[in-house]
Amino acid sequence: MIKVTFGGLKKDITESVEDINNELKRIDNALWIRKAGNLYFRKKLNYKDGDDVFLVRPNQRRFWTQTMAMEDASELILEILNED
Repeated sequence: MIKVTFGGLKKDITESVEDINNELKRIDNALWIRKAGNLYFRKKLNYKDGDDVFLVRPNQRRFWTQTMAMEDASELILEILNED
């Protein structure tokens, strides 16, 4: 999970000291979608709370590449523009 904050102040990058592994596992289980007998899809999650945006992705390298970040940025911009 990564948190992006929008605003006028630049903040240092921080790593959470809280143990959120159990909560992330619960969210991960909820993002599995069964489409057919043995066919499952894993969904991504974007959550916006005020000026904060949380990007929740599975803990696999393919979800955290530069290419995926560019795709996520485009999707996030569209979501924000279509919010109203």
